Amino acid sequence: MIPGWRIIRSDAGRFWASRELPFVEGSRWDGPPYRTVDADTFEELRAEVIRQEEAARGPGPQDTMGEVARSPGPRTGVPPRRHEDRYGGTP
Repeated sequence: MIPGWRIIRSDAGRFWASRELPFVEGSRWDGPPYRTVDADTFEELRAEVIRQEEAARGPGPQDTMGEVARSPGPRTGVPPRRHEDRYGGTP
């Protein structure tokens, strides 16, 4: 269970999370946060939900070149897929 997110497991075994409430308008960090995300495992899904919540809070830490530092993906090194990425939405 992830508070504020509805979790489902597809027939194919993938985990999906959809945020119950929209993000506040104006939240930006490397593009908008995604309200629906998916992953191969529940642990990867939880990590992606945390990443989206951080994105909604605002810019991440600045690196020495003035660019926003990105949070690492799941431990597998394979970034989780986002619903909008696969179905033609705005990334």
